[in-house]
Amino acid sequence: MHFLQSKEWKGFQERLGRRTFRIQGILIIAHNLIFGKTWLYVPKISQEQFRVLVNAHDKLRDLARAEKAIFLKVELDIESSKTISYEIMRFNFVKSRKQVQPKETLVLSLNQNKETILANMHKQTRYSINYAKRQGVKIRISNKNNKKQFKKDFQDFYKLLKNSSQKNKFKIHNKAYYFKFLQMQISELFIAEYKGRVLAGNVVVFYKQKAHGIHGANSADMRNLRAPYLMQWERILNAKKRHCKFYDFWGIGKKWPGITKFKKGFGGREVEYMNAYDIIFNIPWHVFYVFYTKINRFLKLCTGCN
Repeated sequence: MHFLQSKEWKGFQERLGRRTFRIQGILIIAHNLIFGKTWLYVPKISQEQFRVLVNAHDKLRDLARAEKAIFLKVELDIESSKTISYEIMRFNFVKSRKQVQPKETLVLSLNQNKETILANMHKQTRYSINYAKRQGVKIRISNKNNKKQFKKDFQDFYKLLKNSSQKNKFKIHNKAYYFKFLQMQISELFIAEYKGRVLAGNVVVFYKQKAHGIHGANSADMRNLRAPYLMQWERILNAKKRHCKFYDFWGIGKKWPGITKFKKGFGGREVEYMNAYDIIFNIPWHVFYVFYTKINRFLKLCTGCN
């Protein structure tokens, strides 16, 4: 099971104020829209879970009716080389216009010793890891039981994240989202420091022998110390200590050339997942929703140009 189907993720979504449901054990999350409407989201299910969901189509429609859902989005934890065409055709799924989770990622097998993992890295990545060590960069996991220290670490992490988003023009969640995310027992906040100064912060999820590097931010200062390289390496080593079998770098692609090149330096296998699929329950409202979304995006773009 993927961590996005876990009880921990369910609890996190509820702390965000979202309603959650389970049909045949499969987590479904309701997202509010305008005029009292919603859309339903099923994150990262396996092929077997997808078949179970299709067979529960009556319960799905009942839930959609009760929640006034315009559509349901299903994201599959299935590689694109697989085929599930029968299930898609049976329930009138349509290819989604938008993914919520990254469609492409990089997965590193941890069923090998650290020397082998290092040997398979790009030579510049290995050099940068050792350089950061020699310069005195330190990596630690923030202690959630030390509330004062954890609060400071979280503030430093969010400050880095906010500065990065403003500089590189990408969207982030509000502060409360990340704090509630870190309330999950399966999440950890990693901190990179140099002489007491925080240079990077990363959030990692450890679930069922798999580690996922989800959120991260780096300081624009002291980039010459190459702290992100040592940070990534220490996260991999920590995952091995926890007996994880895989480390998921969580997202690569043409949209992020810099971060993709950085992650690929650590080795691993490129994975592309199947497209997300939607079930449209109310066609007129869905047409209006698509139109409203486009107009809203255009207005925000125009505002950003002023």
